[in-house]
Amino acid sequence: MDIIRCRNRIKKIVNFGKKNSNIQQWVNKKQYIYLDDAIISVNLFNDSACFNINALYNSNFDERIQESYHPEEVFKNLLIYNGVHHQKANEIMSLILNRKRSNNSRLNKKQKQSNNNKVKLAPVITNRLFQDITELRMLPYIDKYIFNRLKGILCALPDDKFNINTLNPLHSQLLVSFFPKIIDKARALEIINMKPTSGWHNVDAFIDHLLLNNNELAKFKKNITTLLTIEEIYFHAIMWIEKNGNYFRMKSTFKVTSQGVEVIQRQYGINE
Repeated sequence: MDIIRCRNRIKKIVNFGKKNSNIQQWVNKKQYIYLDDAIISVNLFNDSACFNINALYNSNFDERIQESYHPEEVFKNLLIYNGVHHQKANEIMSLILNRKRSNNSRLNKKQKQSNNNKVKLAPVITNRLFQDITELRMLPYIDKYIFNRLKGILCALPDDKFNINTLNPLHSQLLVSFFPKIIDKARALEIINMKPTSGWHNVDAFIDHLLLNNNELAKFKKNITTLLTIEEIYFHAIMWIEKNGNYFRMKSTFKVTSQGVEVIQRQYGINE
């Protein structure tokens, strides 16, 4: 019942967002759902206002195009802007990209061993997307200081795109990271503040507004477009209830599209 009510609440948020795209502050406020004799506390968070680290695995990007507009460069720019030395930023980027290569290498090695020993191995999932940004803490050079600087602008979504309609003035640095040679922070703020009340109606409209007769950037429009979207929005809801001195907690992740709202992940926990 609580999930149904939360889904309905998110539908109301989406309908409100069609009239006003600046819903981030309202979404983050604590809300309550009254169910029988219990009060369920709910926090809703917009997960789309971030750089999705899984964009690094975007398979639609044309590698032959100038690398400045590749998601790898966007992520490296974010690292550098948040105090990571350029050389370390390159090393971190290499570690992330080697993540799926090492998965494949280990799989191939195990398969060879199994063939020699005639032992059948269980299937292994490779090229797995990031499930949570805390996985970055497992990498060298990503210490607590760097992670805390990045966690407010990074996310790990089951997608490989960035929703431009979730931009707000706090994301000016993120927008500069996408187009470092084209705009500065002041121009990024100007673009964000000029966003239509109901949001950009398509990605091309946003790109055309950004180009401003910039012939150099126009060459890479196709590649840039593959990284952006206006369609998919992700929310997560943290719900908890106290009963007999115990606190029950559930985190649900919702995917919102033009077709409706879908629960794509749930996590449960209890505190005594």
